[in-house]
Amino acid sequence: MKKLIVMLAILVGTMQFGFAQKVPYDSVKKQIIYTEVVQVPNADKGKIFDKATNTLNTIYNEAAKKMDTKDREAGNIEMKCTTRVMLMDPKTKMLVADKEFIKYKLKISVKDGKYKYDFYDFHIDKGGFKYPIEKFVQNDHTVTKETRAPEKLEYLDKDIKGIIEKLKAGIAGEKVQVKEDW
Repeated sequence: MKKLIVMLAILVGTMQFGFAQKVPYDSVKKQIIYTEVVQVPNADKGKIFDKATNTLNTIYNEAAKKMDTKDREAGNIEMKCTTRVMLMDPKTKMLVADKEFIKYKLKISVKDGKYKYDFYDFHIDKGGFKYPIEKFVQNDHTVTKETRAPEKLEYLDKDIKGIIEKLKAGIAGEKVQVKEDW
């Protein structure tokens, strides 16, 4: 019986650690960060900047209000973003909105022929207290008893990767699906 308990504990720990490796975690900075430099051949900085701004407006509701920086000359866009966590209801097996929102920052830097995006500073606002979700990856639940951390990381990963696809498609000139809000 003891062997079974030990094996289950090792298996569960390995599963959580294994998933955490799929989220882009910088162990030096100890943060989750999605970043990439994307080449856009034969495009000048202004054109890429305009496409990025237009694309963000289709991806995010009221994107202009969320932008802290929108400097066309310097080629910088910085904005605060939010995603609502959707989790699988164990009884109905349907995705339902969780009470928590994950907040993060997005920075896009533009130069002639390329741009770089950074999604970073992921946290859950717990009554004015920033709870960094990197603690989920580190398996540190000292502040709150978190039982669904792997699911939240998985949802975040899918959401950010979907946004990245739309961003790349929009800047490349492909049609981007508009986010509908009732």
